[in-house]
Amino acid sequence: MVIRLLENVQQKTIQPKLTVRLIQVRFGRTWYHYLTSVTDPPAITTLCRG
Repeated sequence: MVIRLLENVQQKTIQPKLTVRLIQVRFGRTWYHYLTSVTDPPAITTLCRG
C-alpha cells in the first residue's frame, strides 16, 4: 500500500476557512483518491489503515 499526501488547499471564501487535503492510496495497480478535512497526518494514516 502506498499513501501520498499531495498538498493543503485553502478555500479563500467566506468564513470559516476550510483546509482540505487530497490523499492518494494505491492498492496494487489501482489508485484511490480521497479529499478530507482531517489535517492531522497521524489521523489520516489511521483512517487509511481502517
